Amino acid sequence: MKVELLRLSLPQEAELDDGRVRCAWRGKDGHWHCDAPGSLAELGERYHARRVEACLHPLDVSLAELSLPPLSRGRLRAAVSGALETLALAPVESLAIGFGPQGEDGRLTVAWVEARTLHGVLARLRPHGLAPHAVFPPPAFLPWSEGSPSACEVDGWLWLRTGCNSGLLQALGGQRVNGPGEASAARLATLLPAGQEPRWLTLEAHPTQGDWDALAWSGASWRVRLPMPATGDGRASSWRRAASGWGIAALALWSLGLNLHVGRLEAEGQALKRHMSARLRAAFPDIQVVLNPLQQARQRQQAGGAGAGGFSGLARVAAMLPLAGEVTGLRFSADEQALHVEWRRAAGALRDALPALQAQALEQGVEIVEEAAGKGLRLSYRQADTAAAAQTP
Repeated sequence: MKVELLRLSLPQEAELDDGRVRCAWRGKDGHWHCDAPGSLAELGERYHARRVEACLHPLDVSLAELSLPPLSRGRLRAAVSGALETLALAPVESLAIGFGPQGEDGRLTVAWVEARTLHGVLARLRPHGLAPHAVFPPPAFLPWSEGSPSACEVDGWLWLRTGCNSGLLQALGGQRVNGPGEASAARLATLLPAGQEPRWLTLEAHPTQGDWDALAWSGASWRVRLPMPATGDGRASSWRRAASGWGIAALALWSLGLNLHVGRLEAEGQALKRHMSARLRAAFPDIQVVLNPLQQARQRQQAGGAGAGGFSGLARVAAMLPLAGEVTGLRFSADEQALHVEWRRAAGALRDALPALQAQALEQGVEIVEEAAGKGLRLSYRQADTAAAAQTP
């Protein structure tokens, strides 16, 4: 049978394999139904629950109320562990401890169980498909409303829920208190505020009482739960471990491939940079330090090929020419990146020295060409060399 929520009231851990387990379940309609006790194997076959919750036997779990100063969550856990050193019979390091929120008065409820006992309970439940999603102390399943505590007697123990996250466990020692009477009044007088009467419930299934039996299982909003080392059944855990292993392997393989690809791209980038640097130095021998070949080549191209760029670069080369007193005009063409120098006809004697001047200017990336009719010179940058240096191979 498929159910939304299955709750189990467990016997003592030592008797769990052969003992009878009380149970109740909640359907999709939200109603609770109490069923006959059964063994773990029987309950595993009887129910297929989306969620399973279990409460431990009072002989396996302890419950107490502490009063502590207001503390942060981390410090509160340390304070609870310190307080349990005087309450617990086992070393605190060997306990699984759960506690609820701290009230305005500093009070909180704490539950503890030996970790090996909790592990033993979980190990017995999982093979039957009854792995719990949460493990609680006994009063958690009892209902509670403001000013209306509830109580029941189970296996010689009194379960009492006194608040949203508070409750008590009392050993009866053979004295029954499962109804009103002098014994009940004497026992509960010390446990409840004056004037409060508990609502008496039972975990047992009685055909004549209907839904009243299931009321004892309908408690909600209880936040004191015991920490569990793992959840889910063995098959699901194995599947998760396998999936996690494959995921880690795939991630490692992807990371290795990415590193190899990055290394190859880095090597190709360094080779390309060395090639571009060599091309830049070949085109501009005056460049001694190459930091960004492409950017430096573009800067030279935009400047026309000279170090200073534009008119100023050409004018600096023109100033090297022996034309003092012979220049009649200068004309700079921005479109051509060229400087036209007009001279007197008497300067024609400089033609003999022109080859040496041209060679000297070429070292600075400037070409000198004699104008037509021998009336002047044309100075321009070596555009071809500059463009070649800017191109990628």
